[in-house]
Amino acid sequence: MEVISQGDVCQILEDGRLMLKQMKSNVLSRERVFSMLRAQGIEHLGELRRVYLEASGDLSLFRRKEPRPGLSILPTFDDKLRRDELSPEGAFACFSCGHMIETENEPSSACEHCGVRYWTPAVNTSDHLSAN
Repeated sequence: MEVISQGDVCQILEDGRLMLKQMKSNVLSRERVFSMLRAQGIEHLGELRRVYLEASGDLSLFRRKEPRPGLSILPTFDDKLRRDELSPEGAFACFSCGHMIETENEPSSACEHCGVRYWTPAVNTSDHLSAN
């Protein structure tokens, strides 16, 4: 009865990759998730092992002990802050779900998880916190 009246927990991220189907079924946009993650001090998806959407609407985060490269969650319009992000050579993230692959050149194939063909350099840290 509690699940019916209050909802249930839902996993929306696994090993740095958004679970887009679960987000869609919970009417949760990437932008909303990114906003909630930024509010908790996250800079990119590679910092995270798991994220759960709780029945309350809050996010529960489980961070990686050692972050790996991942999709930046900074707003795309903030070019100044994005320039401070450091991208390791040969690491690319799917712009849609954040699936990360290591390859010499930017991939031209579709992401195996969401089918999108838009890849962006993965990031592993940024200099903006130490600059301020």
